[in-house]
Amino acid sequence: MPRAAFRSFSVLSTAAVLSLFGPAAAQQLGTNKREQHSEITLGTCTKSSGCKIEMKSVTMDAQWRWLHDARPNKYKNCISGSPPEWDSSVCSSAADCAENCALEGISATDYEHVYGVSQVPDGISLRFRTGEAVGSRVYLMEDEDTYKMFTLLNKEFSIDVEGADLVCGMNGAIYFVEMEADGGKGARGNAAGASLGTGYCDAQCPHDLKFINGEANLEDWHEVKTGPIGKHGACCAEMDIWEANTKATALTTHACDEPGLLRCTGEGNNQCGDVKEDCDCCLEKECECCGRYQGNCDKDGCDFNPFRLGAEEFYGEGSGFTIDTSKKVTVVTQFLTSDGTDTGDLVEIRRLYVQDGKVIKNAKTTNLGDKSFDSITDEMCQAQAKSFGMPHDDFTKKGGLKGMGKALGRGMVLVLSLWDDYATHMHWLDSASPESNPDWPHDKPGVARGPCPVSGGRPHDLRSMHGTATVTYSNIKVGEIDSTYGDYATPAPTPPPSHHTPSPQRPQPQPPQPPQPPASGTGDVGAECCTAFLPGNHPCEMCYPGAALSGNHWCAESKDHCGNCGGTWCPNGAQKAYRLYEDKEGPSGGVPTTHSFSISRFAGVGAVVMFPGLFAAAWLRSGRVRRSEGYEHLQPNPESAAEVPVQSETLAVEVA
Repeated sequence: MPRAAFRSFSVLSTAAVLSLFGPAAAQQLGTNKREQHSEITLGTCTKSSGCKIEMKSVTMDAQWRWLHDARPNKYKNCISGSPPEWDSSVCSSAADCAENCALEGISATDYEHVYGVSQVPDGISLRFRTGEAVGSRVYLMEDEDTYKMFTLLNKEFSIDVEGADLVCGMNGAIYFVEMEADGGKGARGNAAGASLGTGYCDAQCPHDLKFINGEANLEDWHEVKTGPIGKHGACCAEMDIWEANTKATALTTHACDEPGLLRCTGEGNNQCGDVKEDCDCCLEKECECCGRYQGNCDKDGCDFNPFRLGAEEFYGEGSGFTIDTSKKVTVVTQFLTSDGTDTGDLVEIRRLYVQDGKVIKNAKTTNLGDKSFDSITDEMCQAQAKSFGMPHDDFTKKGGLKGMGKALGRGMVLVLSLWDDYATHMHWLDSASPESNPDWPHDKPGVARGPCPVSGGRPHDLRSMHGTATVTYSNIKVGEIDSTYGDYATPAPTPPPSHHTPSPQRPQPQPPQPPQPPASGTGDVGAECCTAFLPGNHPCEMCYPGAALSGNHWCAESKDHCGNCGGTWCPNGAQKAYRLYEDKEGPSGGVPTTHSFSISRFAGVGAVVMFPGLFAAAWLRSGRVRRSEGYEHLQPNPESAAEVPVQSETLAVEVA
C-alpha cells in the first residue's frame, strides 16, 4: 500500500519553509512594521431582533511573517540557507532566540499586494498566488489583541462563499480550532500574541510550527521527506465547517481528549499520534508502526462529504447540480444540543445552503446501509465507519459528538484559509484516497471523495496555471438556530466604523445582503450609494472604490436603502478616489499615510526573498491534510515601503 495515500504532509511553495522556524524560547514583537489588520464584518443574530452587524478584523498567521534579528540596527533573518537553518550569528540557543529574534507586523498595503488578502464589502478575498506567495491563513479578531472566541452549542454559523475559481487540488477552508484567545501572549516571554497571529494548533498535532506555547520547536529539528519538523507538535480540537473547491466539499469533526492546546511529542505514550515515516499499514487493524490512534486527537474525524456518501449529483459546477459552485452560496451550519440549551451535549450537526434566494437542505447518504442520513450524528458516524470497512473508529473513542461539543462550548477561533497540498494533491477531498491500493479499489464505498482525476491537483500545475484563483468569504453571522438566513437575518443599519489604526480614512463596511431576491431597480439609472469617501470632499466626487455600491447590492436598491446604510445617494454614479496605505518604515514605526496614485506606481516597489514552508506529518484515515501553510519574508532592506517576494529554490519533496 503506498504510504502517500494516507500520509499527509503539506508542503508550501518556496516562501514557506523559513516561516516554520521561529525563535527558540519566545516570540518577540518587532518595531519595524506596524500591524494593520484587514477589516471584516460579523453579524450576531436573533429571531426577535435580526442581525446586529459589527466591524471586526482578521490577522495573518505568524507562520507567514518576517522573523529577523531584533538587535539595534540589525535586520538579518533568523533563518537562512537551503534547507533553512538557524543562523548561529543571530540565534544559537533558546535564550539567544528569545532575546534576538522578533516577529513583524504587516501593513495594509502588504496584506493585499504581498499576501493576496483583499477587503471586499463585508468580507475578504484570498488570492491563491500573489507573486511567489501561495495561499494564506487568517484569524478573526475580537479586538486588536484578542481572537474572537465562538461558542457554538445551540447556535448556527453562516458565511457566504464564492469559490468558482477553485479547481481540483485547491482547498478554500473555513474551520474552528481551540486556540487561546490571546494567542499565548505572555507564555515563556511571548510578546507578540494574537495581534500577530501566534498560537496555532489543530487536530493533526502539527510538528512544523515554529512556536508552540510561546516556545520554539527547536529540539530535534530535522529533515524528513517533505521538509523539516521538530520534536513537538501542537494538538487541539478542530471543527471543519467547509473544506471545498468546485468539485467537492467536506464538513468534519475532530475532537481531542485534552482541552485547549497540548504541546505533545511522539515519544512515550505518543500524545501526538505520530506515525513512523516509512509506516504503510495504518489501514490494517494491527500495525505496530502506526501510532495515529494512540494520540490526543481524532485525526480521522467524522466527515460529511456528499460525493463520498453517494450523492454525486448534489455539489458541483453548473446548473446540473443542486448546489452550483459557479455561484455564491451561503453555508449554514447548526449545532444542536440534547436539551436545546447552550450547555447541553452536542447531538447533531446540520447543514443548510442558501443559493439564488432558496434554502436547500443537505444531501442524503445512499451508501451507509439501510438508513439514510443528512446530518452528522453519532449513529451516522458509526454507520460510516462500519460501511466503509474502516479498521478504527477514533471518533467514538474520543467521545463522539459529545467530545466535539465540549470544545465548541469552551470557545474556538475562526480560521479562513486557501491552500494546496504537496502530499496527496488534495485527493482526500476531491479524488480517490487511497489512490492505488488493490485492497481499496476506487469503487469501494468511501474511497472516492470527488470526481477529480488521481493525476490532478499537483501544486506545480496549480501555481503555474491557476495562480489568480481567488475565494471570497463574506457576511459572517452567528446566532440562534434559523436566525442567520432568510427573513430573520435582515440586517440592522450599518454600524459606525471601528478603525484599528489612527487613520480615519479606511472604507466602512456595508450590511450583509439578505438571502432573498433583491428589489428591482435602483430608482436612478447608473446610481451608486457611497458609504465612505475622502474627507473634505463631496461623497459623490471622491468615493472610495470599495464603498461605491451599485447594481443588486441591498444598499444600492434605493435612496432610502442607501440612507439606512449610512451612505450618500449619487444619482449619476460616484467618482472614485484610488488610495493605498503605507507604513512609515524604520525602527520607530509611524502613523500610516495615504496617497492617491496610479497602479503603475507599483513598478518601483522593492523586492524581498521568501522561502518555503512545509506541513508537518499528519496521517489520516481519509488522507485529509491539515493546513499549516506559512511564509516568512526575508527583508534585507527595512526601508522599503512594500516588499515583493522573490522565488528561491523549491525545497519541497513530493510524496510519491
